[in-house]
Formats: sequence, C-alpha cells, structure tokens
Amino acid sequence: FISGDALNGLNDEARALIYIMADTGARVAEVTGLAPEDICLDKAIPYIHIRSNNLGGLKTAQSERQIPLVGAALYGAKMFPEGLSRYANADSVSTLINKYLRTHDLHQMKGQSLYSLRHTFKDRLRDIQAPEEVIDNLMGHKSRGPKYGRGHILETKLEWLNKIAFAPPRA
Repeated sequence: FISGDALNGLNDEARALIYIMADTGARVAEVTGLAPEDICLDKAIPYIHIRSNNLGGLKTAQSERQIPLVGAALYGAKMFPEGLSRYANADSVSTLINKYLRTHDLHQMKGQSLYSLRHTFKDRLRDIQAPEEVIDNLMGHKSRGPKYGRGHILETKLEWLNKIAFAPPRA
C-alpha cells in the first residue's frame, strides 16, 4: 500500500476514495455512490452499505452488501462521513487518480490502475485463506453454490478484514 506522503498531491476526496477502496475492495462507482445514510460510523461495527440509491445503481444484484470499515477504509470514511460529493462521475476521479499514480510512479507493476486495488484486496484475502464465500460476499460477486440464508454477518466479515487491514494514514 502507498505509504508516507506519496498521496499528498491529491485532493482529500481522491485520497479518501483510495483509502476506502484499499480496505473494502469496493468499486470506484460504489464508493462515489455512497449516500450519507450508507456510511454507518456510529454503529458497534462501522460499515458501508453498498446499495442502489439516488446517486446510482448497482452493477449486479449481488453487489448489494455491507462491508465493515477497518484500517485505512475507516480513516477515509471518517474524512467524509457524508460521502464523496465532489465526484458524481466515477470515471473522472478514476482518471485523475490514475494520472497521479502514473506521474508519480506509484505502481508496483506496469499496467496497474486504481482498479487494481480491488484485485489486490481479493489477493490479500486469499493469502490469509479466507473462505471463497466470504471473499465473494465482500467483493459483491455471485457465489458459486446455491444461495441460502442471509449471508455472512458483519462480525464474520470484520474478523477477516482485520487480518488484512492497512494501518490508517497519519493525520
């Protein structure tokens, strides 16, 4: 994860988006589409609720989910508890951040982009041997088997996310 003051040249909302994506695996449009009521910081387990709202729809039906906020994601959500209002268009913030990452040589490997945070999130969960069903639920992917019950509770997802959480940036 990018550390130190490497992101200081970005505006606060763009940085918050990176922090939230890094520790939730959420898509860019899912983060920019969070309404104030979807950012739940005053709960026993703070979380974001990714769902269809007046800011936008979902990519797929299984994309609706609740993701506990840990580490950098919790820090980013606290920066903007009402949501990221500056970026109504996910493409514009993605273009801005990708240009910044390229210009400042902040890619681990050639060809990476902001969206790579989502891929590395999944890799980090695999590396700690999180169950595929938990990974699918956190990513908003369709599970391979039949869907029974309500899915994993926040406590279960929190347990796995705490194992991969990035340290929050220093204020």
